[in-house]
Amino acid sequence: MLEDFDYAAVDSPGYKEDSVREDIIAPLLRKAGYNATGPTRMERSKTLVHPFVMIGSKKHKINIIPDYTLYHNDTAVLVVEAKAPNEEVVRSVHVEQAYSYAIHQEVRCAHYALCNGRELSIYDIHTLSPLLMIACKDILSQWHKVEKFLLPKYLLRLELRAFLPDFGLQVLKMGIDYVFAMDGLALQMITKSNEEVYTACATCLLGGLDCMANFDFGQDILAAILKAIPVRQADQLRMAFRTQPYSIDADCKIVVCWEASLGETIQGPYEKFIPLIVTPINRIEYVATNTTGQVDPMATLACIPQLLA
Repeated sequence: MLEDFDYAAVDSPGYKEDSVREDIIAPLLRKAGYNATGPTRMERSKTLVHPFVMIGSKKHKINIIPDYTLYHNDTAVLVVEAKAPNEEVVRSVHVEQAYSYAIHQEVRCAHYALCNGRELSIYDIHTLSPLLMIACKDILSQWHKVEKFLLPKYLLRLELRAFLPDFGLQVLKMGIDYVFAMDGLALQMITKSNEEVYTACATCLLGGLDCMANFDFGQDILAAILKAIPVRQADQLRMAFRTQPYSIDADCKIVVCWEASLGETIQGPYEKFIPLIVTPINRIEYVATNTTGQVDPMATLACIPQLLA
């Protein structure tokens, strides 16, 4: 398990490539959800029928067989090569060989990675520099970044990397089920989900992690918002909710202080999220210029223990 591994072992003269593969890469891939069988699987030491890449009329010999070729529903998404701690995983012949393997006609995946026990580097075939370069000892503490370059959903749909972690899911993982009092929260997109429910999103800080929070509320909360903001902006909201796509960019100009609690887990088009259900609304302001409006709800909670559920 990565959690139990002592990275001081990497400095031992006897620590070689096979140890990197067994101690670090294999547990890392299992944590990312890859198994020996199933739709999200890993194939070890895949042998190429034709071990060369054609460049014009010349054959370019591929001299390595990456330790892992990762698949999702039989589509190759990433190749991973283990190297010894004294070998480079940036700007080296090893990187060039891994690239050649990734673009091979029998593989054809857009991403490749190398790990030497000290660092993990992940590349896209369309760029020269690594997409991700991280010290192996930091992989677990920075997992919210690492998973965006290992999980199939991110490798197949690159636009999802821009998604912030869902606030609701993050606090649930921490075992927290409070009534959150959120002050100075600047609303971004507001959407009419159905005739009774509206959803507003806003960025929040959970400790030092940027998250996206989704807030569900009913007609009563909407009425309070419409009453608090200027007439022209209120009319714009009403009009937006009458025509598709039934949403409007609030541009962080509507700033609220309200309380909310965790709702039920929802499977969205790309990933799961947990909305927060708005209860009392204490204050609404409209600012002429937008604001990032980020708050740290955990810090706010510490000041108002009477609001804990």
